[in-house]
Parts: sequence; structure tokens; C-alpha cells
Amino acid sequence: MPSITISRGTKSGGIQLTNMLAERLGYRALSREVLVESAEKYRIGEEILQEELTKPPSLWQRLTHERRRYLIFIKCSLIQHVARGGVVYHGNAGQVLLEGIHGVLRVRVEAPLPRRIEAEMRLHGLDRDEAAARISRADERRRRWVKYLYDRDWDDASLYDLTINLATMSLETACDLICHAVGEPEFQPTTQSHGFLQDACLQCAVEAALASDSALWKQGLAVRASSGSVAISGEVEGTRQKARLDELVSQVDGVKQYSLDVGLASEPLPGGRRLSL
Repeated sequence: MPSITISRGTKSGGIQLTNMLAERLGYRALSREVLVESAEKYRIGEEILQEELTKPPSLWQRLTHERRRYLIFIKCSLIQHVARGGVVYHGNAGQVLLEGIHGVLRVRVEAPLPRRIEAEMRLHGLDRDEAAARISRADERRRRWVKYLYDRDWDDASLYDLTINLATMSLETACDLICHAVGEPEFQPTTQSHGFLQDACLQCAVEAALASDSALWKQGLAVRASSGSVAISGEVEGTRQKARLDELVSQVDGVKQYSLDVGLASEPLPGGRRLSL
């Protein structure tokens, strides 16, 4: 069963469309649930996770190891839902998080700015200028967030399979179009795509396990998964980290066998000095 991601601007009608699709198709509508699930599973405060993933960067900021950790936690939870199929997801850049995953229809929802402003005015009791400024800030945060975290352009048409313009159609017509599209052969899971998705799930699960150890995660190890076999390559700081790596990978569900092509960079010595190995 294929899944759907919805990308939308503030007050564009994307949330209503998500709920309509979920009811029509018998799918699960997901957004904040993935964030909560990630926070609980990896023992991170939901508020911290939300703050880290939504604050726009300044011009000179870099993507930190900590933020990369949070991203892999989110992706791991989301991809596991998609592997079960039947999901409509609107949330943190699902069209990018699931890029390259077969069996996912990526939808962009557009709506006229005046309509969005009026919706914001009604919801928050704002005047027109205040509502327009609020929407502009929210859209800009999304653009900067996607660029910062993924180095992708939120408006890049290649990220989407279908763009819906609610200026020219109703939510009901949009729902009809998406339901038709997601039923087409191009978006149906195949034996090959199922295998690919399972590999992606396992790779994410191993990466999330490594990310649970912040010192080990900073080493930037490469992870590949295929049919239950996992290969990890890179460099760690000493035999203790390598032993920790071995321990974490061996505990991940679904790992049938694994290989560690991992070098040792250095061992800590008394006084904070390091010994090259």
C-alpha cells in the first residue's frame, strides 16, 4: 500500500486535505505523532526536538552533529510507518526525508495568498497586515529549514510528483485527483521496492542506534544495509568506541549479520593526550 506526503504553506488547506485523504483511503494521518514517537523512543524531550528542528539557522550556522542526530531519529520513525504503508504525512519535510523511496506519492499544495491571510485572520483575530506578516515568516522558516538541513529548495518542483492548486479546485476535487494518482501503477509497491524499503528501514535503525551514542555519532560512520546484512565503515577513536559500536549494532532488530570495516584513530592517554594507532 503506497503512502502520501503533503507539503503545504501555512493555512493553505493542506491539513484539511490530509484528513480528507486519510478518511477516504482508510490511511493514517501523521504529523506531530512522528515527533512524539521519536522523542519517546530515543529519550529526548519533545520540546527540545521540536525547537531544534524548527528554529531557522542564522547565515553563518552549520549543521551540528546534534541536529543530525535528531534528524535520523525522525527519519527512522517516519520510514518505519511508511514501510507498513497507508500513511498520509504532513510534517517536517517528508518529501525530502523520503526522497528516493518508491511507493510514496509526494504532493505539494498551493493556495492563493489572500485566502491564506483571511484564514489566519479568522483563526488568530489578527488584522490583515499582521496575518500577512505571520504567514510570510512561517513560509520563510520552512524554506530556510529545508535548505539548511537538506540543502534542497522547498519550491523545487522535482521534489514533488503532483502539485495541487487550490485556487482553481476544491478540496474534494483535489482529494479525488490524489486518490486516483496514488492508485496508479507508478506508485504501487513492488517486490523490488519492498526490499529496498526494508533495507532503508534497517539502515535507518542502525544509524539511529549509533546516533544514540553522541560520541560515536560524531565519527560520521557510513552505514549500508542489504537483505539483513549491514556493513559499517569509517574510523573510531580507540578500541572502547569500537567495542561500543559492535555492541550497538548487534542489538538492532533485523540485523542478521554485520561487518565492521572500521579503523582506530587514536587511544586516549592519561592527561588527555592521544596515542596514534
